[in-house]
Amino acid sequence: MNKLVNTVKDLIQDISSVQNAGQDLSESIARLQKALADSQEQVDAINHSIDEFKFKTQPRLEHIQQLQAKMQDELNKFE
Repeated sequence: MNKLVNTVKDLIQDISSVQNAGQDLSESIARLQKALADSQEQVDAINHSIDEFKFKTQPRLEHIQQLQAKMQDELNKFE
Protein backbone atom coordinates (compact mmCIF):
# COMPACT_ATOMS: atom_id res chain seq x y z
CA MET A 1 0.00 0.00 0.00
CA ASN A 2 2.85 2.33 0.90
CA LYS A 3 4.44 1.64 -2.48
CA LEU A 4 1.22 2.59 -4.27
CA VAL A 5 1.01 5.86 -2.34
CA ASN A 6 4.60 6.69 -3.25
CA THR A 7 3.94 5.84 -6.90
CA VAL A 8 0.90 8.12 -6.97
CA LYS A 9 2.87 10.92 -5.27
CA ASP A 10 5.66 10.51 -7.82
CA LEU A 11 3.11 10.56 -10.64
CA ILE A 12 1.55 13.75 -9.26
CA GLN A 13 5.00 15.33 -8.99
CA ASP A 14 5.83 14.29 -12.56
CA ILE A 15 2.57 15.77 -13.83
CA SER A 16 3.34 19.00 -12.02
CA SER A 17 6.81 19.07 -13.56
CA VAL A 18 5.38 18.56 -17.05
CA GLN A 19 2.85 21.35 -16.45
CA ASN A 20 5.63 23.68 -15.30
CA ALA A 21 7.73 22.76 -18.31
CA GLY A 22 4.76 23.47 -20.58
CA GLN A 23 4.28 26.85 -18.93
CA ASP A 24 7.99 27.65 -19.34
CA LEU A 25 7.82 26.62 -22.99
CA SER A 26 4.81 28.85 -23.61
CA GLU A 27 6.58 31.82 -22.02
CA SER A 28 9.73 31.15 -24.04
CA ILE A 29 7.72 30.96 -27.26
CA ALA A 30 6.07 34.29 -26.44
CA ARG A 31 9.46 35.92 -25.79
CA LEU A 32 10.84 34.46 -29.03
CA GLN A 33 7.88 35.76 -31.03
CA LYS A 34 8.36 39.23 -29.55
CA ALA A 35 12.09 39.14 -30.30
CA LEU A 36 11.39 38.12 -33.89
CA ALA A 37 8.89 40.94 -34.29
CA ASP A 38 11.34 43.44 -32.79
CA SER A 39 14.18 42.23 -34.97
CA GLN A 40 12.03 42.49 -38.09
CA GLU A 41 12.01 46.27 -37.66
CA GLN A 42 15.81 46.23 -37.59
CA VAL A 43 15.99 43.98 -40.64
CA ASP A 44 13.66 46.33 -42.51
CA ALA A 45 15.79 49.33 -41.52
CA ILE A 46 18.97 47.57 -42.68
CA ASN A 47 17.36 46.62 -45.99
CA HIS A 48 16.25 50.22 -46.46
CA SER A 49 19.80 51.43 -45.82
CA ILE A 50 21.16 48.92 -48.34
CA ASP A 51 18.66 50.09 -50.95
CA GLU A 52 19.65 53.72 -50.34
CA PHE A 53 23.33 52.81 -50.64
CA LYS A 54 22.73 50.99 -53.93
CA PHE A 55 20.72 53.93 -55.25
CA LYS A 56 23.45 56.42 -54.35
CA THR A 57 26.34 54.32 -55.65
CA GLN A 58 24.75 53.08 -58.89
CA PRO A 59 25.66 56.18 -60.97
CA ARG A 60 29.23 56.05 -59.67
CA LEU A 61 29.55 52.37 -60.49
CA GLU A 62 28.22 52.97 -63.99
CA HIS A 63 30.74 55.77 -64.47
CA ILE A 64 33.56 53.52 -63.27
CA GLN A 65 32.44 50.83 -65.71
CA GLN A 66 32.42 53.35 -68.55
CA LEU A 67 35.94 54.48 -67.65
CA GLN A 68 37.06 50.88 -67.46
CA ALA A 69 35.65 50.18 -70.92
CA LYS A 70 37.38 53.26 -72.32
CA MET A 71 40.68 52.24 -70.79
CA GLN A 72 40.32 48.73 -72.18
CA ASP A 73 39.58 50.15 -75.63
CA GLU A 74 42.70 52.31 -75.44
CA LEU A 75 44.80 49.32 -74.31
CA ASN A 76 43.42 47.23 -77.16
CA LYS A 77 44.66 49.81 -79.64
CA PHE A 78 48.24 49.05 -78.60
CA GLU A 79 47.95 45.32 -79.19
